[in-house]
Amino acid sequence: MSKKYFYIFVCIVFVLVSGCKSDAGGQPDFDMTDYRPMAQVYKDYFYIGAAVKLGEYDSTPFYDAYPASVLESFNSFSAENGMKPDNVYSSDGSFDFTYGDRLVKYASEHGAVVRGHTLVWHYQSDNVFKEKRSKEEAREFLQKYIDTVVGHFRGKIYAWDVVNEAVGDGGQWRTDSPWYRYYGGPEYIRDAFVFAQKADPDALHFYNDYNMVNSTKRARVIKMIKDLDLISAGLDGIGIQAHWNLYWPSAAEIEKAIKAFADMGLLIHITELDIDCYNGNPSMGEIKYTSSLEKQLADRYAEIFSVFRKYSQYIDSVTFWGIGDEDSWLNYYSGGRFFDSPRNNYPLLFDRDNKPKKAFFAASAF
Repeated sequence: MSKKYFYIFVCIVFVLVSGCKSDAGGQPDFDMTDYRPMAQVYKDYFYIGAAVKLGEYDSTPFYDAYPASVLESFNSFSAENGMKPDNVYSSDGSFDFTYGDRLVKYASEHGAVVRGHTLVWHYQSDNVFKEKRSKEEAREFLQKYIDTVVGHFRGKIYAWDVVNEAVGDGGQWRTDSPWYRYYGGPEYIRDAFVFAQKADPDALHFYNDYNMVNSTKRARVIKMIKDLDLISAGLDGIGIQAHWNLYWPSAAEIEKAIKAFADMGLLIHITELDIDCYNGNPSMGEIKYTSSLEKQLADRYAEIFSVFRKYSQYIDSVTFWGIGDEDSWLNYYSGGRFFDSPRNNYPLLFDRDNKPKKAFFAASAF
């Protein structure tokens, strides 16, 4: 082959290879004119979910706040706050299922499923903890609470976050949890799964926590599962909260977390996905959504979803913590503290005008 034709051949190969889409190297090209609902794109992989407002705290219910063209990207929904203990249980002993019933009704009418979030938590549970209780009294109340809540929604909730955030950041027990203090130890965790399994054996039952990509915390959670024999108690899976940022965690760290729990035979749900564009820095002044930031966010979502697709045989659901940037909690929170006044963040796939961002198309391109 002459040098002339060899050069032409090399150029052709380069063009062909450069145009290929691959999960293995770099980020794939994507067409921002090809809008398809994300739930449709991932129908053969996993549910695409969103945490939503239902009128609690004077919010606008999500089905009134977003157009159908946005909502059709989701086939799974979680109540952002409406099904947490303080919105379900009153200190007078009464239960209110208003917000959960709204979500179940919407989901059933639109062919979607509901993740119940959350039954047992140390936070947003003040009404539960107003009374002092002995260990036996606490156990009786825990069973009553779970029987009542899960029983009300039996057959309507496909998965429950049964216990939320029972392990501290350093890998120790969260001993400041009133549940831990009532029981004098972590046995409440096993009881919660036993009660939830009995209340609705057909639902999936999850332990949900953040920083699961941290090896120390992950090891403690794994030890908890073994020490409390949670799988025999009804544990089906692990909820990996994904409050991440533009740089952390790495794709390799995400993979390690998924593999560690998958190796235990547990189902994986990615439960609270958003990307903090301030990278956990609460002191940074407000930034603009520039083209450079837009590309960073798109590349980050493409990287993350590449990992999710790779492990889709273990991942059953991916839930964003919100729908559009306007409603994200990250406008009010970063680096472990809440702000006195909001700061615009850009963590999700839809912008403040309910338009899909470049990140939406990047996450869907493969």
